[in-house]
Amino acid sequence: MSRTALVLGAGLGGMVAAQTLRRLLPKEERVVVVEREERHVFPPSLLWLMVGSRSVEAISRPVEHAARAGIELVRGEVKAIDPAAKSATVDGRIVRGDALVVALGAEYSPQAIAGLAESGLCIYTLAGATAIREALQRFRGGRLAVLTAAPAYKCPAGPYEAALLVANFLR
Repeated sequence: MSRTALVLGAGLGGMVAAQTLRRLLPKEERVVVVEREERHVFPPSLLWLMVGSRSVEAISRPVEHAARAGIELVRGEVKAIDPAAKSATVDGRIVRGDALVVALGAEYSPQAIAGLAESGLCIYTLAGATAIREALQRFRGGRLAVLTAAPAYKCPAGPYEAALLVANFLR
């Protein structure tokens, strides 16, 4: 009887987990990935998108690419997780596994800091990097600030690299 490894999330962590499991497990074992987004984005390239050095198409691809080489894809949003049962509720249906990997990533909450949602843009999302690119194209002078909203954030080097890329772009 085959077993199932259930991976929640097809971002960088989820895809590395799914591909590693697929490589290590016998072929009769299932690897199932659950993802809500339509496109898989390569996050390190968001900074290049931000300054116009990359396009959305160059740094992303349809999430259906996750379903290659023996990895099954379930499209939908995870609404609940039952770690004891190694299952997740995905758009009203229960998906079960014999092992569970939770790699759902971070949900950003700019509204937690007064004024940030109205005045700030996020370098860690496709929408944010695209909005920054559009804002930089309209920028005609003044001051720009690159800040971190908390002591712990996704990529410690990101804000520094963003500041250097923006400075280079504006020159």
